[in-house]
Amino acid sequence: MDRYKVINYNKNYKNRVNYGKKIIKTISITIMSSVIFFGGIVKSENNGKYTRYSGYNRVNTSVESAKTYNSDTLVIAPAYSYQDAISAMNIANRYNGRLVLANKDSSLGIFDSDKTIKNVFIVGGDSGDRQISNKIDDRFRSRAKIKRIIGKNIYETNRKTLELSGYKTVGVATGRVYADALSAYSIIREEGIGIMLVDGEKAYNASGYTVKYTFGGKSTVRQDGGYRISGRDRYDTSNKIARKTAYKNIVFVDGRNYADSMSAINITNSKNSDILLVPRVKNQETISLAQEANELFVVGGSKSVEDAYLKQAIDGTLVSNTTIVNYADGFIRIVIPSTLAGNIAYKPINSVAEDETAITLYSKYHFDRSSNKNEPEGYICDIAVVDSDFSYPSTYVEIGRVYKNGVEKKVLVFLSVEPSFSDQSPNSINTFKNNYRAAFGILRNNIQAIDGAVYKKSGGDPLKKYEMK
Repeated sequence: MDRYKVINYNKNYKNRVNYGKKIIKTISITIMSSVIFFGGIVKSENNGKYTRYSGYNRVNTSVESAKTYNSDTLVIAPAYSYQDAISAMNIANRYNGRLVLANKDSSLGIFDSDKTIKNVFIVGGDSGDRQISNKIDDRFRSRAKIKRIIGKNIYETNRKTLELSGYKTVGVATGRVYADALSAYSIIREEGIGIMLVDGEKAYNASGYTVKYTFGGKSTVRQDGGYRISGRDRYDTSNKIARKTAYKNIVFVDGRNYADSMSAINITNSKNSDILLVPRVKNQETISLAQEANELFVVGGSKSVEDAYLKQAIDGTLVSNTTIVNYADGFIRIVIPSTLAGNIAYKPINSVAEDETAITLYSKYHFDRSSNKNEPEGYICDIAVVDSDFSYPSTYVEIGRVYKNGVEKKVLVFLSVEPSFSDQSPNSINTFKNNYRAAFGILRNNIQAIDGAVYKKSGGDPLKKYEMK
């Protein structure tokens, strides 16, 4: 039976790894990665170089950032729909509102009892992750005017926010990824125009609107409109947008995940800041913008916007620390580039069977958010070096063989095709898929023989049929 097709990830962790006999303790792993700084609950912290705003989840982070801006208007968007949060930027821009994110328990921290709030706009949908509890209306009804902006899909909701805000001049960005639209907020804010979300893979109809900018390259928004601001990647695009504004402050956000990043618009509103995505590699233009800034801010905790990468973005200090996990008899190592250190987590494992060892790769986003580190979420695969006569009634993928001193070993990958994690939001699922594919790239390209061994890859691409679409 193929246990990796029937396994329930939440079963006993030791049972999951008990898949073979005498897996030799022969793997070493080299991680060319950053030092990750894990912090506790942080509200507002100034370390002399930048001020960080964060909370213990995305809702609390939005509340902490919203405290920086003085307004009697509150704009509420669903915490797990970045498209609706982007559309809410139109309302926050037009009505000088503070943006907060709401989850299903509807708590908004200090704003639940803030009697200075006179106007409340609720942007989203009427079901699933886009829905915002009616309890929020009940909480504010006695003291504020409430307006809900609800569309049957993200694009209809976006158009409704443009109509309510009265914007006729817009910048266009894709609704498929958050990065370009978020980076665009500073120029949208400065010029008093709206942000229009489109399905960038298709032609769109902007009838009734003047398109002044298109944010992102042809691969994200195929149709031309106005002046296109795009770069080599999302980080370059955010730099180029920043160069178009007169703002002299910067707020740094995570360029890989939107969870906390959407709250950066509160800092743009209160501090006249450009929004820059923190790159994973040294970027000279980001460094230049940071050094030219009067003030630097960060939105998000140190798990998403790590101190090491901030330092690299601000003064160019390279992230190049190495962690080595050695086993008694060395055959191979797995090299995880620093550019993927924020995506992929690893853990050496020992099963209950005799002499079994392996390396497990995880999606770091899910691994970090797991409540149980003995059975962490985000499992991708186990990698093991086994005897050449290894046989076990399970499906595994042989990706190569390693030879040393006349001994031949198999290099195997065990995959679960039923990954499980608690956060089932679209962003979480997409993040897992991206990290799964990144792990496959590591397996294909970043396994090296050590200590005099020779590693030979298997012919073709044995992992191809397991690639996550």
